[in-house]
Amino acid sequence: MLSPVKSFTISLYLSNKPGVLNRVILVFSRRGWNIDSLSVSPDEDCLFSHCSIVASGDESTLFKIVAQLNKIVDVIYAQEHFVDSVVSRELALIKVACSPERFHDLHKVLEGVLWKTVDESVSTKTVEVVGTRDVINHVHADLEAVLGVLELVRTGAVALVKGCAFTGKPQREGNVA
Repeated sequence: MLSPVKSFTISLYLSNKPGVLNRVILVFSRRGWNIDSLSVSPDEDCLFSHCSIVASGDESTLFKIVAQLNKIVDVIYAQEHFVDSVVSRELALIKVACSPERFHDLHKVLEGVLWKTVDESVSTKTVEVVGTRDVINHVHADLEAVLGVLELVRTGAVALVKGCAFTGKPQREGNVA
């Protein structure tokens, strides 16, 4: 029996060198997994990078992917996370058809969500929305239904493990454990 398909977040800490991300992506490709979201940012010293990957598939393949990622020389660590073990956020820029008479409708849809206006014209408004993937998905659907979404760009999820869990990050001089 096949395991059900779920969405997983995988955190990686890797060397900030050319070709490393390509080797990471190939692991997913060989297993037939599509990456839903990918976010990479260099560490404070630019020697290492933090990488958050959201991908969907079955749990048994997930563990094989993480094991393969951990075998890549330039991957310091790779770790899978389940929804309730990480703090995850995404940013979206959403341009909607919105005349001044419809501002109230826009504000009503965005009530209770972290957002701000970043551009506006006579007939459009572009808002920046920050939240979980689910929040962004719901806001997108609601704005599409109420005003009509003209353009949408998303950053991809960034994630950190909740609490003070050990990440395996190498200690450098001056770091306090």
